[in-house]
Amino acid sequence: MKAFQTLTVSTAVLGFNPEIFMAGFERSNSALVDVQTAGIRFRTDGGNPSASVGMVANAGDIIELKSYNEVQLFKVIRSGAADATLNVDFS
Repeated sequence: MKAFQTLTVSTAVLGFNPEIFMAGFERSNSALVDVQTAGIRFRTDGGNPSASVGMVANAGDIIELKSYNEVQLFKVIRSGAADATLNVDFS
């Protein structure tokens, strides 16, 4: 399954839209996340990141999620004063 989502990451914790990565009877088993504009913090264990807790990714980084669980449990928040944009390619 191929799908695409754009997220604006701000001060509230976000995850991916299940209607996009679980379309119909198919589900996405991987994703490429292109971080644009500003830095973020993310987690793939289902816990909530904060501005100081979680894995760091900066503008220009690509995050590779390699399983359905990572896609489903991914959560993100911005790490600085500016919102970030994520372009996500699911497969």
